[in-house]
Amino acid sequence: LSGGVDSSLLTALAARRAPAPLRTYFTMLEGAAEAPREWAREVARRYRTQHTEITVRPAELAADLDAIAYHLDEPYGGSVPSWYLY
Repeated sequence: LSGGVDSSLLTALAARRAPAPLRTYFTMLEGAAEAPREWAREVARRYRTQHTEITVRPAELAADLDAIAYHLDEPYGGSVPSWYLY
């Protein structure tokens, strides 16, 4: 759940049909703008999801870059957030 239009809409649609609260996740790099986190929190509150936030420290990212590139093995724009979600 990024807090953007696409993920917010999908969350809203899925939450209305789900038999139990959805699980949503938000990942961000420490020090990044807070607005997307707040937007994601608002959507999570509104649809009562089980929301988890993952904040990645720059040193942690630097240490993981080789593993991320090796295991994902292709250019992939969502690699960093997805890596920490996986």
